[in-house]
Amino acid sequence: MTKGGGIDKLSKKTIRNADHSMKKSVFYLHKVEVMKKRMRGVGLSLLMLCCGAMSFAESPTPTPQKCFDFDTGTNSIIGKYHFSDPDCPKDIVFPDEMTVDGVNYKVHVISKNFANHPSYSGYLERVIFPKYLKKIEMNAFIGQYRLHTVKFNE
Repeated sequence: MTKGGGIDKLSKKTIRNADHSMKKSVFYLHKVEVMKKRMRGVGLSLLMLCCGAMSFAESPTPTPQKCFDFDTGTNSIIGKYHFSDPDCPKDIVFPDEMTVDGVNYKVHVISKNFANHPSYSGYLERVIFPKYLKKIEMNAFIGQYRLHTVKFNE
């Protein structure tokens, strides 16, 4: 401080640097929050799976085919998961193959918005993907924030 009660140049520079640092901190905190939102649900589960933080101990029984709609032309599980059917569990084990009219088709794609349903947000807890899976489309599991275990068959 100077005699007149003002702030000397060194103090102004210190305040300016502190203000800049605080702005950078707020900016980085915002980036972290954005990344957290992006990593919710499947993204976080996939990260945990890659790091070995989770796995399935055994191979459970596949979810009944009636819980899915299947497109034989694209080998895709399409539409919505049949949440309201009592035979369709919270833990999905995708079948490696779907049988339609006596013909077996390998499951290659899980369609977009597959598990997106406002009444069943946070319903799913575990997912095992089929061994022939090639693609999971955008937002296939959006809203499933309780999804904590994911496994890819090999």
